[in-house]
Amino acid sequence: MKQFLIYYFVIIIFLITTLERSLGQELGAPAQYENTYLFEILKYQREPNLPNYIKEGFNEALNTPMTKWTAKDSLFFAYANVYLGKHEKALNNFVRLNTDTISEKNAQILYRTALFKTKKYEQLQAFNEQTIAESGSETYSVKDAFSDLTSAYIKYQNGYQLLDSTGVFPILKDPVLNTYSIHEPPHKNKIVEIAFAIDSVLRQFTILHEDVDVVLSIAFEEMGDFQKKYLYITNAYFYYSAALRYDKGNKSVINKYNQTNNEIRSKGYLHISFKNMFGKVIKNRYQLKENYIEKPTLPTPSAENFIPPKKEKVDYLPWLDSTVMFIIIISGALIFVLFFLKTDD
Repeated sequence: MKQFLIYYFVIIIFLITTLERSLGQELGAPAQYENTYLFEILKYQREPNLPNYIKEGFNEALNTPMTKWTAKDSLFFAYANVYLGKHEKALNNFVRLNTDTISEKNAQILYRTALFKTKKYEQLQAFNEQTIAESGSETYSVKDAFSDLTSAYIKYQNGYQLLDSTGVFPILKDPVLNTYSIHEPPHKNKIVEIAFAIDSVLRQFTILHEDVDVVLSIAFEEMGDFQKKYLYITNAYFYYSAALRYDKGNKSVINKYNQTNNEIRSKGYLHISFKNMFGKVIKNRYQLKENYIEKPTLPTPSAENFIPPKKEKVDYLPWLDSTVMFIIIISGALIFVLFFLKTDD
């Protein structure tokens, strides 16, 4: 009996092991995220945090009549209007100020957004040239990426077809990329340096931006192509998703998106959650008030200290002033004296 139980357990273990192997062959290994060691996509902050100094300054401006606003009040009002999506109104306040003094990071982001959303691309280019520091990169810097993307908007605004040219980021079509080693560590890797610069600029241009945008769609598409060729396929899927977010009719991206999606599944990778990583712009997320005081209001007198105005006497003869009255009185006295003298005679 004891020997029978031993044989029984051996057979059960054999069957379980065989079943596990057969299921493993049928189902494959469990899906996992791709190892994106060289370049990991972080969450896009498309609604930048509202610094306390901006919120407090804006509230102070709301409690001050507009006729008494200082340049500082106008500046905070402009910042708040960018968050509220009132970009024209924000820019109207910005143009009255010395924007050269805008140096704080959040403030610069808001001013760039106002220029971008009002399509003041040449002004945006000039502001970036002035405020973005040189990184010392010999390959491709954030400043270079800003310049390329802003130039693409200027070209498109002037009727230039981006797809018929070098595109948005000419560096991505440069044959020199094939000479760079992808096996270098991140801080020495020129491919990673280029990817970081372009991703940084894409983040700026998506801030508070929900509208259809052909140029931005092409920019994301180019980044997807670059990631797929030199870095990671799941990253490429994310950038193709962003490209479709700004232009759903981009047939080129649709094909690349579907193809990449199939390749990811065949390799057993999990997709990067575009919904979680890209986020959504929520209107007036920070619940800023929009009502401001245009002019100071006159104080309303209370019942206790109310003093009624003096009742004016009605002047029935407004033409009869003091000079005329004096002449009439003198004339009447003279007539009376003459009449009295005549009576005595």
